[in-house]
This record gives sequence, structure tokens and C-alpha cells, in this order.
Amino acid sequence: MSEDNKKPFRGWGILIAAVFIAGMVAVALLNLPKGIDMDLDKIGDGKPSVVFVYDANLSVSGMQTETINRIRSDFEQVHFLVADIGRPQAQAWLQLHQARPAELFFIDAQGTVRQRQHAPLTAEDLAAAIRTYLEAPQ
Repeated sequence: MSEDNKKPFRGWGILIAAVFIAGMVAVALLNLPKGIDMDLDKIGDGKPSVVFVYDANLSVSGMQTETINRIRSDFEQVHFLVADIGRPQAQAWLQLHQARPAELFFIDAQGTVRQRQHAPLTAEDLAAAIRTYLEAPQ
């Protein structure tokens, strides 16, 4: 063997950093709201809405979006929407309602906010809150 083949691998630090960065990117991607609509223009279109104020910097946001994804098929008559504080499109709505991160808004079919609640809610509690909201006189 030549002398070059006996040198130890010196790229461990770079390899470890690359794996760490890839892991952080994967975690960030996994915490994005999956499949929850971000089109706030749907509010007031004749269908009630539940809007969640999402902040990627809060772990509760990832947990609450997972909870929403678990129950939303039970409530096809409701828009489930995300107001992501990091998206410029959501800023006007967030300011109008003085919305805070990790807040849930229950909005009637005409676009009037009927109830606000701070997350996190379990799947059972969120489903119960939606049922109560839907059954209340508007």
C-alpha cells in the first residue's frame, strides 16, 4: 500500500455537520402544516371556518396542525385554514384580528369571528369545540 492510502479520514467534522443540517431541515419540513389550506380568502364564503394561527417557531403549532389533520375529515362542512405568521399574505388578517400565535378562530359562514381559543387542544377537545360551535345559533 502506498503512504497516501494510510492517512486517516479528516472529513468527519464536515460529514457530521452535513448530517446535522440535513436532520434540522427534515425536522423543519415535518413541522410544516400538512395539507391545511392557507387561503384565508375562503373565510366568509358560505362555509364555516376554523383558522389556526401557525408559528413555525413554536412546537405547539406543529402539534396542533397534526391534531387538526387527524380530525378534519370528520368535519367536511368546515374550512380548516392556517394563518402562518411567516407569510406576508396572512399579515393583514392577523393584524385585523389582533391574532396571536397558536390561537384558534371559529368563524361563521359569513366571516364573523364567533369564538377564539388558545392551542393546544387535544383531538377530542377540538372536535367537541367544533361540534359546539356548529350547533350554536349563529
